[in-house]
Amino acid sequence: MIRLTPTSSTAAPGLTMSFVMIPGTPAAATTMSAARTSAARSRVPVWQETVVAFSLRRAKMGKAERAAKVDEVLAQFSLAGHAEHPCHLLSGGQKQLLALAAVLVTDPDILVADEPTTLLDLRNARRFAEILRGLPQQSVVVTHSLELVADFDRVLVVDEGKVVADDSPAPAIEFYRRLIG
Repeated sequence: MIRLTPTSSTAAPGLTMSFVMIPGTPAAATTMSAARTSAARSRVPVWQETVVAFSLRRAKMGKAERAAKVDEVLAQFSLAGHAEHPCHLLSGGQKQLLALAAVLVTDPDILVADEPTTLLDLRNARRFAEILRGLPQQSVVVTHSLELVADFDRVLVVDEGKVVADDSPAPAIEFYRRLIG
């Protein structure tokens, strides 16, 4: 329902979603962009553990601690059994979870997700929504999925670049439905 300019291209075959981490290092917003760019330009397969570890490249931690954190976050999203599989062999839902894992491994305070359920089947879209709901981070989600925002605290409707509704989900969703006819 809110449309923002994406932080990076989603053209890479390995990952399909843009995230921004706030607050964080200046490189935080480019983490997924750089991972995607590397995957897109390389003919060498990129493995899941590499994508997640890339997010920690500037963290001040030893190799063992970094590896443990990567293993922990991959397990949290049921991706540990595929840690050494190339990203391009993952399902769409697994790619979305990997993108989320690569951001959450840095423990951001706020998570901004742009169309996180796009191109997912209903089962994976619902699973992803459930994961978002369970996160301790404040989440800002840019989406056209009314089901996804139905239990959010606040929903903004943007039309032609202007906020035209700012309300709890039910009234904002009803306004959006009337707006689009």
